[in-house]
Amino acid sequence: MSISYNLRVKRLFLACYFLLGAFALISQAMILREFFVVVNGNEFIFGALLANWLLGIFIGAILGSLVVGHGKNPLFMFIIAILFMCGLLPICISLTRMLYSISATVPGTYIGFFKVLGYSGFIIIPLSFFVGFVFPIAARVQEQMGASNEQPQQSVKRRNSVKSISQIYIYEALGALFSGVIYTFLLAGHLNAYLIAALITLPIVIFSSLLLWRLKYIKTFIISLCFLTINLMTLLPGVNRHLEKLTVEKRWASVSSVPLSFSTDSRYQNIAVTSMFNQHNLYLNTMLTTVFPNDEDHMVLAAHLMCQ
Repeated sequence: MSISYNLRVKRLFLACYFLLGAFALISQAMILREFFVVVNGNEFIFGALLANWLLGIFIGAILGSLVVGHGKNPLFMFIIAILFMCGLLPICISLTRMLYSISATVPGTYIGFFKVLGYSGFIIIPLSFFVGFVFPIAARVQEQMGASNEQPQQSVKRRNSVKSISQIYIYEALGALFSGVIYTFLLAGHLNAYLIAALITLPIVIFSSLLLWRLKYIKTFIISLCFLTINLMTLLPGVNRHLEKLTVEKRWASVSSVPLSFSTDSRYQNIAVTSMFNQHNLYLNTMLTTVFPNDEDHMVLAAHLMCQ
């Protein structure tokens, strides 16, 4: 027997899945960027990180398909799952920046490939798990929303199932497309990681809270308001900047004992500058790139000019 949903609930649900597609792409890009800064990433590291991301989605999708068959209210499960997912993103960012401490790696040395593979799985898989977990649940919800009150024939039910899955794919793809443009041109290199995380999770938490209110889940709605309050607090400049400064300093402690003068994220990488005894060092993704002033190189250039 199908569950009856009104038009507003249907629109809120589709909006949530559109935002979920945006969340999945941006959160994946953010976590990959954070790992590349910490572990001096190359193609092997990139493959390991993506493997863990896809493994989490696979496990989540399998478990979600099993759970949705026994659940009486898949929409409620969907809301709870995406709320947990939103809460995990800032935690994953923080754990990634503290990876040297977590893995007990000596500062100034590289974290081994297998350590990266294992610890990145510990951080990434829980987040991507929920991305995969909500897909079969969302497909079931969409199927229920499109079903009529009368019991359809088997062929009609199959067509409704295929149509619901295709609609979920479309909304997720549109969300990913939209977020890719927004993240590339407006977010990356302009805002710190915690502010970006708060911005992309805020609309999901708002729409989830509205769904809980519409479905009359008052106790869970109150809990979602707590999530919303924390999210709004993270948007405050003093809060997200403090979190950013604290975790960046923790990450830098694994690179060098020289005090960090400046750190920022460009669209492409992390840029850090240290200063000591009138010497300045430029680091790109925690790798030493340039030292200035560099009198030795300038002396060689001056010698060539004098010889001429």
